[in-house]
Amino acid sequence: MWFYYLIFLFLLFFHFFFNKKSSNKQVGYFLCLLLIIIAAFRPPGIDRDYYNYKNMFEDLSILGGSSIEYSYQVITKTIKIFTNNFIYVLLFYALFGIGLKYIAIRELSEYWILSLLVYFGYFYICYDMTQIREGLAMAIFLLSIPDIKERRINPFLLKFIIAFFIHYSAIIMFPIFFVIRPKYKSFLPYLFILFLSIISLVFANNKLLLIIKLFPISGIQKKLEFYINLQKKDIFNTINIFTIARILRISIIMILIFYVKAIEQYNQYVRTLLQIYIISLSVFFFLVGLPPVFSYRLSEFLGIVEIIIFPLLAYIIKPKLIGEIVVVFIALIFLLYNLLIHQYIQPYFNT
Repeated sequence: MWFYYLIFLFLLFFHFFFNKKSSNKQVGYFLCLLLIIIAAFRPPGIDRDYYNYKNMFEDLSILGGSSIEYSYQVITKTIKIFTNNFIYVLLFYALFGIGLKYIAIRELSEYWILSLLVYFGYFYICYDMTQIREGLAMAIFLLSIPDIKERRINPFLLKFIIAFFIHYSAIIMFPIFFVIRPKYKSFLPYLFILFLSIISLVFANNKLLLIIKLFPISGIQKKLEFYINLQKKDIFNTINIFTIARILRISIIMILIFYVKAIEQYNQYVRTLLQIYIISLSVFFFLVGLPPVFSYRLSEFLGIVEIIIFPLLAYIIKPKLIGEIVVVFIALIFLLYNLLIHQYIQPYFNT
């Protein structure tokens, strides 16, 4: 795992070497390109989905009646017009999934390298190097945050349609535009939703049929039925609801809400981001009882905003250097958690 730690330290070096307000675009492009190359040219099989994508690329007929988004077929068929090399599929998703996230990070975060650290510790490994379709859809969602804040529904709907075309989990984007109210000063309605979602854990086993009825889209229903059948066969592990990571996330929300007025002087998106983040945790608790793939994926789709939210701690912890170190420590916790405990990915090099 030494290679992932090396990249983490490399990003950390750039944060402390370059001022957070630096407009040095060359540095940003270099770091973005580095992450794209690592993801696109990763060794075969180090992630859980590599061979699934490779097999589908080589023979689309194996999809049969699969509920996989038609976008993957379109992308694959287009690439195969020019080449039969699977690496270009990975390059496509890495280029746009990581590149668009980088653009969004530079727009939303002044501490953009700290955001890259937080991103690398979790979402980069779990999505842009594993679940690459959802990783690309998440990038488009991040780009829509300014539209949500400014209430620009037309560009938001365009991004929603594109993201949904890439991965069905983007369905959760649509209600977000109408639920989020950036001008609201009080977070009580959102905290109440979070409270209700936790209370709903009592009724976890009665949610399956209701969720299926809520999504009359054939592709989504196929996914639901497929994963529910797997759950009945005990394919999935039992969800650990209140993990250390989840408790940490809730704690960070409470701290940032308390200091939201101070943070707002530096980041105009803080209220929008926090509201989305609270909803993301609420979605997780509401969907416990469904196969874990849904409670996790839909929650984490919205939870991608944490790569912007966590660095906000640097504004309220004094001195600022200590605040930045706290953010780095949080990013490191998630990196170690995903590499050593969840083991989402194998060593990049065999030796």
